[in-house]
Amino acid sequence: MKIKDVLIKKRTTPYYTIHTILILLITIMLIAPTIILHVAAITDTEQPDLPWKNYPYQPPGTDILFPTDEGAHDTCKYPIEWWYANFHLTGQTTGREYGAFVAFYKIQTTVAETREIMIFSISDIAIEKTYTNVKLGTLTTCPDYLDLSFEYITNDYETDDQTISEIFDTNLLINGHTAI
Repeated sequence: MKIKDVLIKKRTTPYYTIHTILILLITIMLIAPTIILHVAAITDTEQPDLPWKNYPYQPPGTDILFPTDEGAHDTCKYPIEWWYANFHLTGQTTGREYGAFVAFYKIQTTVAETREIMIFSISDIAIEKTYTNVKLGTLTTCPDYLDLSFEYITNDYETDDQTISEIFDTNLLINGHTAI
């Protein structure tokens, strides 16, 4: 068997796998905008000696150990793993408010096959419009600490680094800069 044949077969996805992943993504996209995150900003001058600010850190009464548990885990034990962040943004020049969400998923579909997905979504709160981008690609992770790198697959079965201008909808871009 030629290496080219193996690579082509690896990229062939059964319908039920795509269907399952799409259902999962749609569900997440419907739930994510409804989550409201309230964060109290705490500066270092107010509480400089918080224990979680120093690594390694283990929350009392748990088996969790940071930074190790922020990194990737064994896919045999944990076939689905994800990292995500929610943001509340305010435009520097416009003062407009936005909600943003980015998530990276690593899904072990079979013993030899992993699906890696990135979802980015930004919502313009004033006009109640959401722009979403979903990419399949290669997610590189570190087992020792949080370190993610994502390259998406183009139509030519090549990978390319995801840039911020490719994530945002072109309607949000003005002269190559985001209109936030």
